Amino acid sequence: MIADSSVSTGRRQIEEGELILLSVSADSLICNGLGRTVPIPAKFVLDADEVFAITNAIGAYNTAIQNYCTANNIAMAHMRNFFNTLSTGYVFNGATYSTEYLSGGAFSTDGFYPSQRGAALMANQFLRVINSFYSAKIPLVDVNKYPGIAFP
Repeated sequence: MIADSSVSTGRRQIEEGELILLSVSADSLICNGLGRTVPIPAKFVLDADEVFAITNAIGAYNTAIQNYCTANNIAMAHMRNFFNTLSTGYVFNGATYSTEYLSGGAFSTDGFYPSQRGAALMANQFLRVINSFYSAKIPLVDVNKYPGIAFP
């Protein structure tokens, strides 16, 4: 249940496509009944309009970057494609990484920033694009040599 000042009760069920931010405290969810008896405050929720606005802004930025790179003959790494692949599982030297929170290994415990291994995976994606576009031979980094997540 989330807070919503636009409805008479001030609360409603979350709808498909809306998101709860990871910044909401797990203790608040568990101990204070947030989401069950107490609505999750709006500051921790991205409603459908906000998700739509963010998605459109990302698309506009990506288009501007792509147009600039094309006009200036600059390599561009399509990171959305990379993250789509990562979301289904990406194998590097026998280890599987994914976007799964904590267990996927690509993101840190905040669920937002990449872990050291996730950053290495991203670096390799940039290196692949650079190598392909410019016919370079920069070696990829060994992702598995970087520290993994220390589980809380």
